[in-house]
Amino acid sequence: MQQTYFAEDIRRVKKGVEGQGVCKFLNPFCETFGYNLLKVGGRQELASLPQMHPVLLAIEAIFNSRPIAPLSSDPNDCKALIPAHFIIGNSLKALPERAIVAENDINHHDEWSCIIAVKQRFWHQCSREYLSELQSRTKWVRDQPNIQVNALVITHEDNMPPQHWITGRVISVIPGKDNRVRVVEVKTPKCIMRRPIHKLALLLV
Repeated sequence: MQQTYFAEDIRRVKKGVEGQGVCKFLNPFCETFGYNLLKVGGRQELASLPQMHPVLLAIEAIFNSRPIAPLSSDPNDCKALIPAHFIIGNSLKALPERAIVAENDINHHDEWSCIIAVKQRFWHQCSREYLSELQSRTKWVRDQPNIQVNALVITHEDNMPPQHWITGRVISVIPGKDNRVRVVEVKTPKCIMRRPIHKLALLLV
């Protein structure tokens, strides 16, 4: 694919042409300046490795912030175990940043604005796919047990900032006439919310 559509860009990269944005259109793979980078999210505005470095760090932080299991069996503990606990022994922190929801929100003359845009696009895609993976895809094939009280879940919320996962404990279930649970009440560190089960991802021990 790259050889077909980006032959000229690849030729210039192999010659060591830097500083002219020759890498920005290589998609999805680009071997540039001695580093193997996987470029995702479409055509990028960031061309060089120094510009991509903050993005790669942000992507690493997103992966290391994913909830993978309950941190304890305490029904009052809403925290989840994340990969960062194995690396630094604590959760990761993310500074507040302006949400970029449309292309015209990006200031293409501001490098940091472009970095934030790439980071947020990756976050929205990654978080949706991760929650989808956690949700069982066999529910249409065979019966699944009802979600239980005290189970730790991730709630799917739109427009959440990067590295921000809402986890909580199920405090009550609301079965239907067929005795199947489709709605539950979840207690998070900040509030109690009622959510349909298709908006939840169960974290197993």
